Amino acid sequence: MGRILYVSAGYTTHDRRFLEKLAGSAHEMWFLPCAVDRTAPEQRPPPEGVNRLPPLGDAPLPWSLRDWWVPITRFGRVVRDVKPDLV
Repeated sequence: MGRILYVSAGYTTHDRRFLEKLAGSAHEMWFLPCAVDRTAPEQRPPPEGVNRLPPLGDAPLPWSLRDWWVPITRFGRVVRDVKPDLV
């Protein structure tokens, strides 16, 4: 059994389908959206068995170059805490 960290720009129906398939496996799953997206087309929560993490950024994409520091720092913390086998 492995640990998988799924990172996506937002949260779409395609993300949910992908997570649904992986949630049915023996792997531990985490979902990490890059940014807050209040207009995301998928309104259902991630499937059962998927741990949803807070978004990396507080603003919708695209970020300006000067806005990348906080998300990159948060990403490093997530990887350190989750210890995924696959990102």
